[in-house]
Amino acid sequence: MTRHGAGILSALTGSIPADRLSGLVEFVTSEVEASAAAVALVSDGRSHHLCAAVGYDKQVVHYLTTTFINSDPGMKLVFAHPGRLLTWSDVPSYHDTYSASEVLGPAGFHEGASVALPGTDGRTIAVLHVSVVQSTFPSLLKELVLAALDFATATVSMMDMQARVGLSRRELEVLRHLVEGSTNAEIATALFVSRSTVNTHVELILDKLGAKNRLTAAVCATKRGLVDGHDFSRP
Repeated sequence: MTRHGAGILSALTGSIPADRLSGLVEFVTSEVEASAAAVALVSDGRSHHLCAAVGYDKQVVHYLTTTFINSDPGMKLVFAHPGRLLTWSDVPSYHDTYSASEVLGPAGFHEGASVALPGTDGRTIAVLHVSVVQSTFPSLLKELVLAALDFATATVSMMDMQARVGLSRRELEVLRHLVEGSTNAEIATALFVSRSTVNTHVELILDKLGAKNRLTAAVCATKRGLVDGHDFSRP
């Protein structure tokens, strides 16, 4: 495996959701030459928050996370059918739209696809975009994206729940160790911080989760999808 390939695998299997999404778009674009991909969280009706992107320039990224959301006819269909991958060819006369002719086309892309990723409550929480230079969306790429939908949906669902609870990146790191059964001293060693710092993080975590103790916090975090699942029947 190449160093680049190893880096993608590490990101895909890492504990940080944002890193996983970066690994996902890297993987997708590495399989088809001259392609681009991006994942954006749905933050409000006017703009989306970019999580990861590969192959798009800044102008295209800005467009995809702002004007594109409400003005593009394809996006209306994408939001109406969460979980369904829609290509430009699935949208009548899409190649004549502003998005295709004035933004993506000049950037070198002649086909693409988008899919809305639903959260556990059914609402769309993120969108995955993929663009290619070919005039026909590659069947291999379509298969890859469809195969990755469960992974992408689970990852953005975790990010969405983490944002709702309001845990900081460091608190999430502490929480993951806490779920694994590590003591405060072990967490301090693993994160290269003082034990008192970990104590403070744990207190904040318990407060934000409304948990009375570490075990309750661990169970709550796993059930709510804040961290990866853990079998509490195992030592």
